[in-house]
Amino acid sequence: MPSGDGYTHNSGALRTIVGHWRDGAHGLDEVAAASAKPPDAGASSGVVGDGIAALLNGLRGAATAMAQTAGRVHAANGAYEDIENTNEGAIAARPRYGTGPAKRLPSDPTPTPGSLPEQKPMQRDHPHEPSDGPGSMDDN
Repeated sequence: MPSGDGYTHNSGALRTIVGHWRDGAHGLDEVAAASAKPPDAGASSGVVGDGIAALLNGLRGAATAMAQTAGRVHAANGAYEDIENTNEGAIAARPRYGTGPAKRLPSDPTPTPGSLPEQKPMQRDHPHEPSDGPGSMDDN
């Protein structure tokens, strides 16, 4: 989803990327698992065989790294979608709840002490009795 700061999230593109990483990892695993005939390189057969073994180990390591990367991109995509859904719901709920400290959404973080302006209590001793000040009924 486009945002005002230039970042975007395209879930379909991330799923495609995950698929490419997983396909690549699967392909490397297949190559690394294929049984290779021992090389016939004359006196160098041992050295060539060691080189092929190192290459196959490298392919296994690359396949593991690719599979892990696919998993991380998949997890990040889910996190983006969770954030997007949470924010979309919060924005949609604002008209019902309003804004301001007294009208927080259930998903809003709890404010830390001292982060909200202090509310002054009313100074009346008896809240149900009328005031004797200017504009009261006693002035007549």
